[in-house]
Amino acid sequence: MERHSAVPKQYFLPRFLLENYSHPFRPRRKEEAAHLASQNRNASPRGIGKKMRRGESVVNHVDMSTEVAFITEKPVEGVFSRCNMYQKAGISNKEQTRIEHKFNRLESDASAIFRRMLTALTANRRGLWLTREERNQVRKFLFVMKYRGPTSFGRYCHETMETYNAEDKEQLAMYMREKSFSRPIDVWMDNLEKLIDVKMDAEMDWIHQLPTRMYPTDAYWAITHCQSSYMTLCTPSARDAEFILSDNCYSIAEGPHEAPMDATSGKRAIQKWTSLHEFGPISPRLLIVLRSALFPCPQEDGADADVKKTRELLQSYQEAMLGPLSETLLADLPVSKASNNYSEVVDNVLRAIPGAAGAPSRGHSFFFQFFPLENAHVDRINGVFLGNASSCNSLVFHTETAFRRSLEWYMDDCEYFPKNVASTTTAASAAPSDLQQQRACLRKFGGLLTQLGSEKRFFQEDVLPTVSTQADERRSLLEALRQDLPSLLGPVPDSDDASPFMQVYQILGGSKETLQEDLIQSARMLKLRIKIDVWSRGVDEQLRHRNREYLIQQYLMLPRRRLWLYLKRRRLSEDMEYRKESQRPVNLHTSVLDAPEDIVARAWRVVKPGSLNHLMYWAAGNSLLKSRPPGFDPWACIESLNHRGNQQLAMLQAFAFSRILKIEQFCSVIAPGARLAATWQDFGGLLAVFTADQMTEMAIRLAVEPVFKSLLSGDLEEGLLNALAEVFFELLCPLVPEARA
Repeated sequence: MERHSAVPKQYFLPRFLLENYSHPFRPRRKEEAAHLASQNRNASPRGIGKKMRRGESVVNHVDMSTEVAFITEKPVEGVFSRCNMYQKAGISNKEQTRIEHKFNRLESDASAIFRRMLTALTANRRGLWLTREERNQVRKFLFVMKYRGPTSFGRYCHETMETYNAEDKEQLAMYMREKSFSRPIDVWMDNLEKLIDVKMDAEMDWIHQLPTRMYPTDAYWAITHCQSSYMTLCTPSARDAEFILSDNCYSIAEGPHEAPMDATSGKRAIQKWTSLHEFGPISPRLLIVLRSALFPCPQEDGADADVKKTRELLQSYQEAMLGPLSETLLADLPVSKASNNYSEVVDNVLRAIPGAAGAPSRGHSFFFQFFPLENAHVDRINGVFLGNASSCNSLVFHTETAFRRSLEWYMDDCEYFPKNVASTTTAASAAPSDLQQQRACLRKFGGLLTQLGSEKRFFQEDVLPTVSTQADERRSLLEALRQDLPSLLGPVPDSDDASPFMQVYQILGGSKETLQEDLIQSARMLKLRIKIDVWSRGVDEQLRHRNREYLIQQYLMLPRRRLWLYLKRRRLSEDMEYRKESQRPVNLHTSVLDAPEDIVARAWRVVKPGSLNHLMYWAAGNSLLKSRPPGFDPWACIESLNHRGNQQLAMLQAFAFSRILKIEQFCSVIAPGARLAATWQDFGGLLAVFTADQMTEMAIRLAVEPVFKSLLSGDLEEGLLNALAEVFFELLCPLVPEARA
């Protein structure tokens, strides 16, 4: 029988890295320990120094796995480890021992290089030279750390494919059948071994060989990680600034990302993301930053037009999907590529040194400069680690002063790291569990500030998700509303002389007391609707449609006065959008008053209970559809079902039937006869592409139109009834022109 204690612990970060964050343990005096315990009643007894020897290497550790985070001193060997990680995955002692021995050799090689880096930094040198082989060794170590970390391990830690839920499920299953693997975790172990064993030769043959030796998807991931970014060394310029450490820091990629959620199923769609920076902390004063090759490199671009063209093409693709590079978190990081011994910069252009080998060679060396970072950049990098702390179990820092300053900055900052975690997940890119983790993490950080003696206090407000936009027309919309609000309100809202705008608002249940909040919330609704389309660009169109529909369904359940204000904002926004080319000012009165949704609202007495919001929404939407330049004619001839014809048909079919109670009751009587009589010949060739149900619906509409006004004559005044009939048969239930009497 195998003994399970052969390899008791595996470390997500090697001990030699943790030693760089450590300090000798000093037992606390009784008074000091009592004060610490009173500050942190939830702390473990280890926090006051028990079971540790004087002089033992310990680190300042934040336990993020408990409900209340607390700071303790812990021995280095007790941090960032997972007991029997491999055994919990069902991996034999023999296999785990073998893979750990290989990893230890990789650690040893990397640690020798890192010690040279620290020696050069401590000696205040400008940087250090590394051979191509040494640089490749560091790059391999960084990716193995990522692949061996909790994120990648968790992806594969499954006994069967039934529970594997990554997006490459079918591809992995095919690979497992081909290679006779029975479990996903076996693939991970095999991949990890192949990554450790690969010889990253100067001739770069390894790039062609690696996909043939391991799971190709992850092989190309490793190749991209090593080849699509360049390595830089960064150090804080301020003496009291430091980099923090988290158990998932080697797995974190900084860059724009979108993981849209199917609001109906609650599941994420395929994520869109770009890794712009990845990190490898070496010590509190030294950090490896891998910077994406997407960022401009003037010296290279000036030397090779093809390189510049390729980079610009990749930049344009990235920016089309996820926004401008210049607006990303670390776009202005003051770093550059390492210089080398086979090229030189002449007139700010990279030129080959005469006689030097141009092709990659073992004789090549690179000079890595230590780039000093101001506090602004150190804070943002630490902010990336803190922003991902909801998915980690441990944080480590060197000095309390530096950690407190970084934590205070992170909790104060709302420009780069917003703290308004939405109380609704209607259109958020995060799943409910993600939001709960984020909220819990922020509460823990607030408690840590108190433990550290900070006077900062963090207030988190739960609000409907708000989105920022830089579009001038959106800001103009709000400004126009502010300027015209007095004339729209007229006298006091509850008076008999209220403006037409306020009359409709009051009909829908609004009052002086509700107006301000409804205006604020309706503005947020419009911004959120716009942002959802931006978030989901490039996502499967069916998923986009489902998410839009789900959001609208949530809006339709809101108070009718608030939905009506949202429709007003939407109408004004679209009017501004399509008028800006002519540079004509938008008149709020002609733009948003006496619109179809107002007519429906005034006729609320004849609308089936619970259907008023739906009718207002469709009346507004269809009128906007028809009024957009160059205009939409629902009955334009569809000559063929090509792309344009299908678009026309889809827009036509978007017009919906209504839910006016008396009309619905009348339709229920005439529907059987209409169903028997309706054929496409009754309505002209246009409806040849319609279904039988759609032709039946059109027959019902034609039967209703002559008696529409008489059915409702006792419920609405004549002017309103005429206006409602026009809205009904022009927008809500449009009729085929040639079939209309």
